[in-house]
Formats: sequence, structure tokens, C-alpha cells
Amino acid sequence: MSEERTRPTGLEKVDDATIAITWADGKRLLYPVDRLRAKCPCATCVDEMTGAVLVNYDDVRGTGFKKITPVGNYAFQILFSDGHDTGFFTYRRLRGLGEAWAENAEILKEPDSPPQT
Repeated sequence: MSEERTRPTGLEKVDDATIAITWADGKRLLYPVDRLRAKCPCATCVDEMTGAVLVNYDDVRGTGFKKITPVGNYAFQILFSDGHDTGFFTYRRLRGLGEAWAENAEILKEPDSPPQT
């Protein structure tokens, strides 16, 4: 990924559940905060030996954020509303997640109501 694609130039709170990052190439991507929480790369959330994800999205659904802090010139650290703050989200990872979610926006939509049986 080129430097332009992985250098953020803007970060904004869209609402309590979503942040937006604008990238140096002009692309603006949306990030559901609870999806970011479920994708946290820290050792508490991902088994260091196997790489198995230890966080279930249903357990963090609705999680918001309190603060986002830059880490050097390569990542953001997010303080989530559940108190979790140990994962660093590299710019490269964030760009990849944002593009994947933009391409598959349908999977991010919550169902309007449970299916009738």
C-alpha cells in the first residue's frame, strides 16, 4: 500500500457509533466503532500463539469510544467505552478494514427486526 493510501489527514466523530478517517489520497472511509472493538489486534483480543480471535462481535455490539490518540506516525490507540484501550490500530490496518467495510456495506447493516417464525 502506498504512503498516500495509509496516511490519515483527518479524523472525525460522525456519531456515537461511527468515526470517519480521511486519507491523504482523498478517500474518506467510515468505521463502526463496535466493529473496530471486535477487530482489536491486542493480545487480550487475539491469541498470540494461534492468532485466534478471542472477542465475539455480539459481546461488544454497541461499544462506543471515549478517545482516540495518535501513536507515533503509524497508528491510533482507541479508548473504547467498555474501558478497553490496549490495541494499536495501524494506519495500514485501518485503511484495509475501511475499504473492506465500504465494499461490503450490506454486512454492516443491522437487521430491522428478527425473522418471523
